[in-house]
Amino acid sequence: MSNGRLRIFLGMCPGVGKTYAMLLAAQQCQENGDEVVIGVIETHGRIETLALSAGLRRIPPLAVEHRGITIEEMDLNAVLACKPDLVLVDELAHTNAPGSRHPKRYQDVLEILSAGIDVYTTLNVQHLESLRDAVAGITGVKVRETLPDSLLDRANEIELVDITPEQLCGRLAEGKVYLGDRAATAAEAFFREGNLRALREMALRVVADRADREVRTFLKENAIQGPWRSRERLMVAVGSSPHAGRLIRITGRLAGMLDATWIAVHVDTGHHDDDAGASRLAANLALARSLGGETISVSAVDPVEALLAAAQRENATQIVAGKATESGFWRRLVGGDIADRLARRSGSIDVLLVHPGEGPEPTLPPRHRAPVWQQWLIAAAILLGVSTVAFLLEPVMGYRAVTMLYMLAVAVSGLFLGPWPVVGLASGSALAWNFLFTQPRMTFSMWHHEDIILLLAFLIVAVIIGHQTSRLLRRERASQEAESRARALYELTCVLAASVDFPEALRRALRQITHAFSGEAAVLLGGDHLKPSTGFTPTDKELSVSQWAFEHNEAAGRFTGTLPEASILAIPLASGERKFGVLALRPGGNELANPLRRDLLDAFAAHLVVLIERDEALRTLRDSKIQAASNQLQRALLDEVSHELKTPVAVIGTAVERLRETASGLESADLLHDVELAARRLDRVTSQLMTLSRVQAGLVIPQPEHCDAHDLLSEIAGEFGEEAARIRIDCESFTFSADAGLLHTALANLVRNALQYSPATGDVILRGREQGNAVVFSVDDRGPGMPEDKHEKLFERFARGPGVTSPGMGLGLSIAKRFTEAIGGALSCENRDGGGTTFAIRLPRGTL
Repeated sequence: MSNGRLRIFLGMCPGVGKTYAMLLAAQQCQENGDEVVIGVIETHGRIETLALSAGLRRIPPLAVEHRGITIEEMDLNAVLACKPDLVLVDELAHTNAPGSRHPKRYQDVLEILSAGIDVYTTLNVQHLESLRDAVAGITGVKVRETLPDSLLDRANEIELVDITPEQLCGRLAEGKVYLGDRAATAAEAFFREGNLRALREMALRVVADRADREVRTFLKENAIQGPWRSRERLMVAVGSSPHAGRLIRITGRLAGMLDATWIAVHVDTGHHDDDAGASRLAANLALARSLGGETISVSAVDPVEALLAAAQRENATQIVAGKATESGFWRRLVGGDIADRLARRSGSIDVLLVHPGEGPEPTLPPRHRAPVWQQWLIAAAILLGVSTVAFLLEPVMGYRAVTMLYMLAVAVSGLFLGPWPVVGLASGSALAWNFLFTQPRMTFSMWHHEDIILLLAFLIVAVIIGHQTSRLLRRERASQEAESRARALYELTCVLAASVDFPEALRRALRQITHAFSGEAAVLLGGDHLKPSTGFTPTDKELSVSQWAFEHNEAAGRFTGTLPEASILAIPLASGERKFGVLALRPGGNELANPLRRDLLDAFAAHLVVLIERDEALRTLRDSKIQAASNQLQRALLDEVSHELKTPVAVIGTAVERLRETASGLESADLLHDVELAARRLDRVTSQLMTLSRVQAGLVIPQPEHCDAHDLLSEIAGEFGEEAARIRIDCESFTFSADAGLLHTALANLVRNALQYSPATGDVILRGREQGNAVVFSVDDRGPGMPEDKHEKLFERFARGPGVTSPGMGLGLSIAKRFTEAIGGALSCENRDGGGTTFAIRLPRGTL
């Protein structure tokens, strides 16, 4: 089944016409032949809105009792049962009443969408979680009902319902938003013109960001070379340079002035920085994220090609780069300055060159090569060795052929030397060949023009070959690292797929992580207090870092901006709003400062989340099967026992009647009376068992009929014989429609329960009244009452109150609740002032 489509009508605040626009669109859908129902609508007394809902089928609300207050919520089960094409759900950020299936209305909407039903809904921009603090700072009002911004990504369409602040203030003054004193209070507080302008800007920006993402998605899906200048988008290259921080801050300021989004791109070219460089890279990326930028890491040999490809893919309109502080022939010969190459090849993308700041750019040695001074010594040794061999072979090969020996040495040196030592070796080889082998020898002069041309050609070819060899080596290393990352993920996937036992799968996954990152790994699971599940045992400090990462759902520890001095890196294991635990890693080096390696660790953490969710799903499925089997066994047992008892009870009753006709004496009459009472009680218990079995089997089908409330309550009271004198009826005569038999049984069980637990001198009050769109029947007693946390347990099968010694099986309230729900009502319980309990059955008129 495909998911339904979600359309959100977004506004800056109440009163802009979101509900009206939603109803207008719904009416159009109904005219087109779609089945449209109203799940929940809030008209706030607005006549225009109420009139526009005419002709749309309305799902009656579900009454939820909470602390003596009746709250009407959307009936999610009724919406799912009628399976319309489209359902209207107002006020998406609403918090449901306690006891509802989901705490938030947007979670109800997600369940409706998963059932394949389309949803139209409304939302005010201040209810977005990411804007809560900004709204509080502007308006002084702390918004408590929020929803995650990810719900906007789930929406198939967002429609902005917009009016000017002046128009909205006019509507407020005319009473079209709030009425009476509430309108005056709103005008003086939240609905000030400055607040409305700021909220309007937020709403416009949310829709603009959505449109910008849709443009980028369209470019990617259709392989269109960007950028499309529908909106400015900046990009800055980030590396381990100490000057990168200045470029990042400048980009952040420019984005703020242009009201633009921006991204920071790191290109891994295969060179690995030392510890200081790795720390600077991590700090620069953290700085970009803290300033509101999006960070991306790519792997490539040529940084210019990678940056331009990222700019086109991300629809960047401007690239911020640092100007070169040095220039010269050799820099351009080995590839040219990056900023110059970006400017030349950027096409329609603007390149903004910024001075990187004072101080020289540090030269950091690659991890897999010797220090630079050692590379120069190696180049000198190679030059000396090759010159010696060439001097010995020159009589055989000829002085021009020995240039091939020098060229071979330059090409081979590119495999383990840096670019500049290779260029130095090529230059030294050219000079050595000129000095040792050309005429006149032992001088730097040349007699033959052919030798001059050969020298220049040799120098150029040697530099190009050496440089290209170095580039190929970097490309090979980058490919090997990419293959290593893919292989690590593949092996982890195979391990998780082949594992059935959760603890063993977790241990094997941690072994893969330990092997991939050369460190120690552990998984900590739990709720408020994390506990090590598998792996090393963390210290108290490491445990506190992990707890912080878990509570804030954000990575902490080494190579992050939070607690960077810690010995571990803690990554939360979470899926959406559900948090399971933390993956803690004690890295053996600084490789996690490389963003690509960090992305790999994040991918490992995501696989662990899938493993945990799979284990939870399997356990839930197993528990549900066990529960289903247990319920089926209980139903079969109840059904069998009730049928086996029914016939003996009937025989006992008949025998007692015949014995009474022939018995003589007061003692015999008393004994027969006791037997008759016991038989009646056993018959009632048997009937309750059979009734409960029918309810659980789904055989109870309501048959509505017109009823008189006072007559119904009088009939119930008359069933209790001598005890009817303790029952007081407080009910005016009114008619309603319901299944009289099911309601009668439910109320009779409540009255019987009240008589059983009330003192002999205490009255039981049976009330009936009309309440808005519902009718309410209640039973008041003066019994011992119940703790509030035990109220829900009273309605479970075989449940008894604490300290109860009176006879009974605890089925009466359970049957009353199930019969009430069968006729579309709700049964609640609350304690009375002065002692006792009130049980109330509420029946919405619309469902009768």
